[in-house]
Amino acid sequence: MGLVGIALSIGFWKRSLPIMFAVLLLLDAVVGNLLSLSPPLSALLLLIIFLASLPAWWLLHRTLMKIELP
Repeated sequence: MGLVGIALSIGFWKRSLPIMFAVLLLLDAVVGNLLSLSPPLSALLLLIIFLASLPAWWLLHRTLMKIELP
């Protein structure tokens, strides 16, 4: 969920769906490779991703609340 939140926020910020998918695939590949290294490093990495995704989800929520629907 953290990676999706970060990718969605970047996609909304740049207003580009292809950029969002590219960021998501890149983050997924990097995180997947890092998770295979060691269990303590994996736990630390997941914690960092979770903490980094909180502001991303907040910014996404704030952006979506500004959109006025007809």
